[in-house]
Amino acid sequence: GTGNIAAGGYHVVSNNLGSFTIDVGATTNSDSNMVLASKYVDDAPADGIFDSWDNYDLILKRTVNAADIYLDSQDTTNGWFDPVIAAKYLERDDGNWQVIYQTMTDVTTNSTLGADNATTTASTNYNLELANADFVTIGDIVRPLTIGPNTAPAGMIGQQLSTTPSEPSMRVDLINKDYHKMFKSMTLWPPSQYVSGPNENRIKGRININTAPWFVISQLPWVTDGLAQNIVTSRTTAFKTIGSLNLVIGDANSLRNIDYYEGTGDTSDLPDLTPNDGVPDDFEERDLIFSRISNLVTVRSDVFTAYILVRIGANGPQKRVIAIFDRSDVDLSGDKIKILALHPVPDPR
Repeated sequence: GTGNIAAGGYHVVSNNLGSFTIDVGATTNSDSNMVLASKYVDDAPADGIFDSWDNYDLILKRTVNAADIYLDSQDTTNGWFDPVIAAKYLERDDGNWQVIYQTMTDVTTNSTLGADNATTTASTNYNLELANADFVTIGDIVRPLTIGPNTAPAGMIGQQLSTTPSEPSMRVDLINKDYHKMFKSMTLWPPSQYVSGPNENRIKGRININTAPWFVISQLPWVTDGLAQNIVTSRTTAFKTIGSLNLVIGDANSLRNIDYYEGTGDTSDLPDLTPNDGVPDDFEERDLIFSRISNLVTVRSDVFTAYILVRIGANGPQKRVIAIFDRSDVDLSGDKIKILALHPVPDPR
């Protein structure tokens, strides 16, 4: 049949709706006239054995701009509907995947529909914990999947994942330099919520990885001294975005690489973003350090300290001053830098 399901709603198809508990709410949207694979056939000669029947595949579609987007599908098989079994229940496999996955499992001993059946699959579980939650850091951009449903009959997300494609084809791979440009324009800190001033549009207080000495960078969470030194060594040309930190790899000493945690397994004693998610050595683990420090670093400084020496002639009188400049309000060529402080410095003795 066809019909519409309201946003946030559901529709139950069952041969006997009253034989089990629906674990999705107090009310049910059901249709007693819709049954699933109920046309059992006793082939001639009639012998009391129902040895063939019709199957009904279920498809969930959404029409967008006159095109049908395939959101979900479920193929039915004869084995699910063995007429010898008096009562049988089937549930979607939601124990391992956090997205729709095209498998079903028999739950004859569990008379609930919609409850977690704790089944698992051999396919990789790409974790989607942040699907409906705010990002914690800008580095979390690697966590959501980059695939989505499409107009192909086999284009549902679950069916795409069922083939266990390579992770770089499904996520933002920060080793790819093309993705680094994102960090020039993206943030998850609305300045209006964290700083004062009606015209404030920048977040202050972050460490400039282009100018900070290694012993300052090493104070960042989970950054070893070796990694901090390697970051300084790697900036022979200035980092254009913080995403370029992901290229500080390849050193024989793993403690000097930003992907230090890659290859360390998937156990709860390691700072994996989602430990024990069933996917060791994934992007979450590889990019863990970058994700942790991505809110704390920048490639652009707006406040500078300048040490100024003015001398008349080669050996003439001189004067030293220290100045602090702020360019945070400089956006156009005619804008002027603010002088926050200007103090004389005694001549060295």
